[in-house]
Amino acid sequence: MLVSFLLLALFAIPVVASLGSETYASRLAVAEQEAESKHRATAVLLADAPVSMTTGEMENVRVLARWERPGGGEQVGEVSTYRGTTRGTEIPVWLDDDGELTSPPITRAGAATDAVSVAISAWLGVVALCGLVFLAVRGVLSRLRAAQWAREWARVEREWSRR
Repeated sequence: MLVSFLLLALFAIPVVASLGSETYASRLAVAEQEAESKHRATAVLLADAPVSMTTGEMENVRVLARWERPGGGEQVGEVSTYRGTTRGTEIPVWLDDDGELTSPPITRAGAATDAVSVAISAWLGVVALCGLVFLAVRGVLSRLRAAQWAREWARVEREWSRR
């Protein structure tokens, strides 16, 4: 029984590899789309970032900055930077087509990381499911064996008590 569950876990490897491959292809498509719609820019801080940090605060803070929009013109808004960064410091940022701040585009390495994570997680899920099914079947079989032993001992006890 254990061998069959191990074989099932091994046979799941090509399936989860295919899932990882599909994830990689879809994430690459997203990366290409984002590469066209996201633009790198440089924001210049308009104020000093606070230096002091109270308990529970993050290392990064939001500070007012100015940047050039992709189509021309300037935009002012808050950007995330490290504590203690001074006014006039240039911070790299990513902008969408409207000039609004956005997250960096997905890279090929990010797509590969996502694909590997999905594949490994799926395989570990299959292995965990196989392990749980194995333990459940083993528990049921143990109970059945114990019940069979109890019935056999009861039969033997009746036969011995007749003698």
